[in-house]
Amino acid sequence: MKRIISLLLVGESSAAYRNTAYFEYALERPDSIRLGFTSPGYYARFGGLGRLLNMVDLVFKVLGCDRVLILPMCQTQPYVNLVVRIAKVLRKPVWLDIYLSFYETQVLDRKVYAVSSREAILLYEHERRLFSECERLVFLNQAECEYYGRILNLSFKSEQIAHIPLIAPCRPQARLPQLRGDGLITFAWWGRLGNPLHGLEIMLEAFAGLEVKNFRILLAVDGSAELIDNLRQYIQKLFLQDIVELRPDFSFSNGKLLNFLVEEADVALGVFGSSGKARTVNVNKVVDALSLGMPCITVKSAALALLPNTDSFIHLWDGASVSSLTSLIKSGLNDKNIWLSLVENTESAFKSNFSSRTFVSSMDRLISEIVCD
Repeated sequence: MKRIISLLLVGESSAAYRNTAYFEYALERPDSIRLGFTSPGYYARFGGLGRLLNMVDLVFKVLGCDRVLILPMCQTQPYVNLVVRIAKVLRKPVWLDIYLSFYETQVLDRKVYAVSSREAILLYEHERRLFSECERLVFLNQAECEYYGRILNLSFKSEQIAHIPLIAPCRPQARLPQLRGDGLITFAWWGRLGNPLHGLEIMLEAFAGLEVKNFRILLAVDGSAELIDNLRQYIQKLFLQDIVELRPDFSFSNGKLLNFLVEEADVALGVFGSSGKARTVNVNKVVDALSLGMPCITVKSAALALLPNTDSFIHLWDGASVSSLTSLIKSGLNDKNIWLSLVENTESAFKSNFSSRTFVSSMDRLISEIVCD
């Protein structure tokens, strides 16, 4: 008789596509996977009694599962510590999806905390301990695995590591109206402000360095009023106010960003930061662009270098200087075939590396390990 695997997901059931993918994977396989879920918020409404109910519920759920899987972006929650301790006592293996390292993000990249601060030390020790206690660490790719290992001074065993890449939903293909026809090429960038990874200032300086401003840029920004105003002032300082349009109201969640990308945009803009993170990781913007069949300009990174023939579907900047980025953009504006040739390969690159099919095959390999226990 076929064995049914019991998988307990821990964290927040957010609308984030990666989190949703785990639920969908299990729910679509009722004959082989029994899905459990636990979150810190469910019993909170019952006060002190809720904490007791939560503990009892958690113990029984962990006791009845084959594997505990901690969802992305949840590893700093106190609730996760409790789950891991209970799993350790009950000898239940824990898998952890490491979408990112909070220590690297908050301390080294965004510099929210000083390296010597109490908060930074606690984050460092917490992630080292948590990563060490998990049977499986699910990274987006090997480059990020090695990067976070160096930062946390951890050596991972090969049997401890699994890879599930960034994924995006299948989307309508962008029309690329100006790239395929006439008119001003329209560039699009989207993301959260205040993140050094993005290198937004470097990107804008590169566009400011172009002698002929025969293009337009839309920035779909997410951030506070202060950050948006600071960006607006910086755009004016570079004399790009007639070319750059700020749209804080555009997002994938409300459909406005997707509609713009499909109907009006020509070239996507990725990340241009100079940090260790920027030169290591792959980012959602690049994967989103591939899902839409759009050419994308972004900095070279160790994660992108792992993909076969990356320069056949992404316009890669070497990261050397602002002037070299200006030259790269200018080459595409002078010869649209450079970007059109990338479009021919975006669909196959997306389906092979970042689609739901890739997620499913990666999860299949992980689940097969349990079956073979």
